[in-house]
Amino acid sequence: MKRVLFLLLAFTLTTATYAQKPKMLGEADTAEALDAATQTRLLTAVGDDPATMKMNNGELAAAQQELGTQADGLDSADGAATAKVFSGHALLAHEFMQAGNTEQANSAFGAAQKVEKAYFAGGDRKSAEDFQFLVDAGHVYYSFGKYDVALKRFASAFKIIPKDVDPLEVAQTAYKLASIYSIDGNPKLSLRWLEYSLKAGILKATDDAGEPLVDLTTDPDLATVREAEEFGGLRTKYEF
Repeated sequence: MKRVLFLLLAFTLTTATYAQKPKMLGEADTAEALDAATQTRLLTAVGDDPATMKMNNGELAAAQQELGTQADGLDSADGAATAKVFSGHALLAHEFMQAGNTEQANSAFGAAQKVEKAYFAGGDRKSAEDFQFLVDAGHVYYSFGKYDVALKRFASAFKIIPKDVDPLEVAQTAYKLASIYSIDGNPKLSLRWLEYSLKAGILKATDDAGEPLVDLTTDPDLATVREAEEFGGLRTKYEF
């Protein structure tokens, strides 16, 4: 039954189109675009300690060159290696934005997109590795405010959910979809995905410090949906 629900909800979303290139980062984009949860996810993929990402422009440029070298010799069929390079470029884009270097941020952001496109151009991917890649890509685009692309990545991920996936991973992905629809002014779909997230256990998700990962009552991305009458019903039903 849950698998059927996955497919029904995913059907309401737009199919991913990897040929579509998201808009580049601009001066108006926030330097704090990458939220802490996403940064932790990407650092885990890259295998670095958060402290190593506190670099100056010269160090960032050197790191970008090293990632470029890795990308040149990358086997795009190797999901783990590709995800690592993609995550590295995404982190560099964030760090360049924080350093106020929009040009280099765009270069890193574009490199991440190129790696991602090459990976998914390799055929119809449906493995657990592919699912995780799509989810991580969705988080990256979401964090940089590219909500239309994030929506497509999360939608594609929901179509290939592995049987042994962590329910909290599903809950967090559904929560992001609820957030996107709320930001887009679509409370109906936002509420649908929000309840899906609650059923999947989003209230049990915690950060590294053991604190709740989300607060539905204060999250600014859910501001629109909190105005809906049905939101109060969810608060009562799920006790948050």
